[in-house]
Amino acid sequence: MEKTALHSTHKRLGARLIDFGGWEMPVMYRGIADEHHHTRTVSSIFDVSHMGRLYFKGNDAEKLLDRVCTRNIAKLKVGRSGYSHVCNERGGVIDDVIVSRFEDKLLMVCNASNREKMVAHLNAQSAGMRIRSGLMRGSFRAAARIATHVLASISNPNRAANFIARNTRR
Repeated sequence: MEKTALHSTHKRLGARLIDFGGWEMPVMYRGIADEHHHTRTVSSIFDVSHMGRLYFKGNDAEKLLDRVCTRNIAKLKVGRSGYSHVCNERGGVIDDVIVSRFEDKLLMVCNASNREKMVAHLNAQSAGMRIRSGLMRGSFRAAARIATHVLASISNPNRAANFIARNTRR
């Protein structure tokens, strides 16, 4: 079973760990009611490091994501993220994703269970385009940094700013 970079922290804090799509992930710490109340009144952080992370660079990167996503990626400003769906050729949804724009690249976060399906679909859709993933020339691959880099989702954004300021390096 795969483990995220926060696995030892989850164990140390007493998390109940389960198999989640081949990843040993926390499902609960103290109890559902207690954790729900904490999330609503303070803030909670969720380890989503198992999610697929696909990076896009190159002249046609935006064109590819505009082709496969339901959201207009061209309108996404630097430093912003947007929710979207990735569709197949018939309009059926393959996955729901978050796309983020950085100064020099685009990042797509997809569901862990769909990572390989997404990579195959994006490779097929990018034929003939000038795109590189930054991870492997000429094709897309899930980020190899999953086991060493943390991806977290912070709930209750009204309270999250203080948490981020105290717990991140700049």
